[in-house]
Amino acid sequence: MKRYYLILFFSLLLISCARQGSPSGGPKDESPPKLLQVSPPNESVRFTGDHVTFLFDEFIVLKNKNAAISSPHLAMRFKVRKRELSIYFEDSLKANTTYSINFADNVADLNEGNILNGLSYAFSTGDHLDSLRIKGHVQSAVSGEKKEGVLIALYKNLADSAFLGDPDFLAYSNKEGDFEIRYLSPGSYRLAAFDDRNRNLRYDSYKEDVAFLFDTLTLSKDTTLAPLRLSSEINPRTDISCKVYGPGSFLLISNRPLLPAEKILITESKGVLRSVSADTFRLFLHSPADSLVLRFLSFTNDTFPVNCKTPSSPPKAEIIKEVILKNRFIIIFNSLIFNYLKDFQLVSEKDTLSIKPVIQGDSLLFPLSSDSLLKYHSLRIADSSLVFINNQLNEKALEHPIKAPLKNRSSLVLHIIGDSTDAKQKIVILKSSKYEIRRILPAGEKSIRFEGISPGSYQLRIVIDKNRNGSWDGSSLLLKEEAESLFIYPQTISIKPDWEQELEIKL
Repeated sequence: MKRYYLILFFSLLLISCARQGSPSGGPKDESPPKLLQVSPPNESVRFTGDHVTFLFDEFIVLKNKNAAISSPHLAMRFKVRKRELSIYFEDSLKANTTYSINFADNVADLNEGNILNGLSYAFSTGDHLDSLRIKGHVQSAVSGEKKEGVLIALYKNLADSAFLGDPDFLAYSNKEGDFEIRYLSPGSYRLAAFDDRNRNLRYDSYKEDVAFLFDTLTLSKDTTLAPLRLSSEINPRTDISCKVYGPGSFLLISNRPLLPAEKILITESKGVLRSVSADTFRLFLHSPADSLVLRFLSFTNDTFPVNCKTPSSPPKAEIIKEVILKNRFIIIFNSLIFNYLKDFQLVSEKDTLSIKPVIQGDSLLFPLSSDSLLKYHSLRIADSSLVFINNQLNEKALEHPIKAPLKNRSSLVLHIIGDSTDAKQKIVILKSSKYEIRRILPAGEKSIRFEGISPGSYQLRIVIDKNRNGSWDGSSLLLKEEAESLFIYPQTISIKPDWEQELEIKL
């Protein structure tokens, strides 16, 4: 019997020992690792070693092989042994220099992956630590959203070219978009923020969203910066696609808005280039071109080719759009109209009305109010009645349906008050789930009216169009321009049927 109890005792003991490593049940561990000790201690002076060792209260793991960044930059090697993390410096340390190391969110516990945020370490090879700091916030220039994980770079070199080189001091923005660079000495600096996509710790032009601080930053005390607004940078060389639009016409679409100083040049043939928007153009040729050569003139005065091929068989002319205004009915074709040979007819269930249009380039304008259009269901164009480029005629009769104009009389008047940008042109944008309405508010004016708005919910955005090209533009190092400001109205605007509404907007 004694032997039986001894066997049972040792069996239970072995089971108990086997269970010690991973207890079951109980609340999930949601606490990040705690730093117990660091050697040499944080903020040490007269540092002469070649490595630092951190001891935590549990096993840790590094989320990224480049687990930390140092300011000034040091090449570092990391080694994890259970609860210990060691950093080995592979560069020689400079004399009388303060170094700081920032781990961002790269240290976590091994089992649950709980992240230790804000871990940093500083030391000096001299007799004292530099003590100044910079604080700031990074947000999207387009949406205003806070930006996490953005690299903040500080340069001692004061030339513009410094932004393309290696920074002297670095930090990352946290989940709230906030950042802090500590242990700085008094002096002058340049600063930029960018999403370091390839993790090479330097800004790659036109490939990464960026915010520049173009003014020299002079530090004599702790400094809090105005928000840095991250955007794409304007690339002098843009991609412009060219496709056939209609007889003797092409549609040119740029991958970014063109600036006022930029142009698309027609180097052979004669034609007319019309702007549809800041990034879209229609090209109409006055005569057929065996070869069409276009070039893009950038704001740097460099020119780049635009590839455009003429079709072997020209497309047919056709109506692409109709516009109904208060006193005009407009139909737009995909080619220039040179002449018309016969009158047109508006058709209803009971009768027809002969009408003469006014030719304006690719459009026919009919002097008809929107109310009178309610009587008709289509516009009849006889065959061989329109003359397009190269004397091409419409080969068959066209009967274009007329959409009855909306009876809705809803309108919205916006009064922009308290505006420090009064002397600048603005783009006012109302956007619903289906479409958007854009209007230009000239510099100096404070009110704008939207007529005939369809009932529904709208978001309001206002672009401070500093360069007056009718579009929002990002930052540019070459132009030394920050991204244009974009105001987003925080509330949804509800438009009711047959209702006039006025709103005051404070920028």
